[in-house]
Amino acid sequence: MSPTTQGPPSPLSRLREAALDSVRPFRASGPIRRLYVAISIDALGLGMYLAFSALYLTQAVGLSTPDTGLVLSISGVASLVGLMPLGAVADRIGARRALISFFAYRAVAFAAILLARDFVTALAAVAAAGLISRATGPVTQALVLEMTDTEQERVSALAATRALRNAGYALGALPAAAAAAVGTPAAYRAVLCGTVLAFAVTAWLARRLPDTPVARGARERKARSVVRDRRFVALTAISGAMSMHAFVLSIGLPLWLVGQTGAPHWLASLLLLVNTVLAVVLQVRMSQGSERPPTARRMLVKAGVVLAAVCLLVPLSGRIPGWAAAVLLAALVVVLTVGELWHTSGSWGLAVEGTPDDQRAGYLAFFNLGFTVATIVGPMAMGFLLELGGWGWAVLGGWFLALALVSRLLPVNTPARETAAA
Repeated sequence: MSPTTQGPPSPLSRLREAALDSVRPFRASGPIRRLYVAISIDALGLGMYLAFSALYLTQAVGLSTPDTGLVLSISGVASLVGLMPLGAVADRIGARRALISFFAYRAVAFAAILLARDFVTALAAVAAAGLISRATGPVTQALVLEMTDTEQERVSALAATRALRNAGYALGALPAAAAAAVGTPAAYRAVLCGTVLAFAVTAWLARRLPDTPVARGARERKARSVVRDRRFVALTAISGAMSMHAFVLSIGLPLWLVGQTGAPHWLASLLLLVNTVLAVVLQVRMSQGSERPPTARRMLVKAGVVLAAVCLLVPLSGRIPGWAAAVLLAALVVVLTVGELWHTSGSWGLAVEGTPDDQRAGYLAFFNLGFTVATIVGPMAMGFLLELGGWGWAVLGGWFLALALVSRLLPVNTPARETAAA
């Protein structure tokens, strides 16, 4: 071998390259960088609220636990109601104009939460905020597609936005944790003031983005119903069903660790942190190639297989010593994160390829319905399966394996971003 010949990169060098990929968005220039900054600030503000919303309603507003659950549930229903209509509005007026309005509305709605003092005012404010909570995501994604030119740029930019959102959510949890540590209503309201400010800044930043033209078809004709696009509906259903891995991570593994293994309980929080860090660092790198539909489909298939393997191995942690269970669960979280990233990269690659130019926001809003429905069904399903013990994990493994097999049937020869006129 020639002395100048280099061997394969080491795992450390690969991790370094992945870390560089994760910060590359901030090296971008011009409008796309401003969009990345706006997305980061929005995620930071939302992360503050999501990390302590239940505590805020009980400790600062003074609601009972049942009333708090009811208020948050109604907010979730409101988000479902608003998702598709607001996506259609964005297609009509343009993603940038819609985002300015949505972010400004969000700032006002969260200011109303700040002023809530009883059940009625809290319900009205939280429901109003929930109405638009799911719509900003697909509209932001539609704007990313409008501001990029090639399939590779689009998929890479969407992966960057997911990484930035994960980082923002994680950082937003820090001031929320500080407020919980202080425990006074004033501390909670101070953090929520930060959320309102973040949304107001995001609305201002959105005003500085380029006003991309509305697709001609969005104004000239009635939009084709996305539910008639069988391929896109199938992709949405498969992606939403595979999102069950989010609840394996946030509900299944922590409860199993605490109740069925000898691993230290503090490990549950550490495992969530490991997942967040890996998702931020690896998201952009693992999305590479997903702009090609066959590659994106293979990612979905591999995600299902990997997630199935994780679920089938979890029960083993309950039959080994505590230290070994800790090592096994940590390894499984790393593997689960790889499956999660293959799932998001593959599904979004196919979604971008199948989204018509003149209905981007509407299609992406529909695609987001898959995960939205999963957030309603997933926690209940996870709780039921945990009651079955090892058999419940076997059912989950079969679920993901079946999704991997179904994913192989997704067609990948549909013309990219077919217009509604087709």
